[in-house]
Amino acid sequence: MSLIVHIEKIIRKLLQPEKINIASLGNKTPHLHWHIIPRNRDDNHFPEPIWGPSLRNKYEDFNPNQEKSFVEKMKNLLN
Repeated sequence: MSLIVHIEKIIRKLLQPEKINIASLGNKTPHLHWHIIPRNRDDNHFPEPIWGPSLRNKYEDFNPNQEKSFVEKMKNLLN
């Protein structure tokens, strides 16, 4: 759990979400994985889970440059 909390702090620093959802899943195949999901009250799915239908179309996914930049920042902060 300490790693999950550490990653949550980094995501809070980089994206400044209003809240974070943390979910542990492993429904079909016996395994466990974690989702650490930044949320804002006006995100496309709020207040529903992000894997459900979109309630609005305010935000788009990261474009490739934004994604690359985010991944690099995450790597640097994890080191």
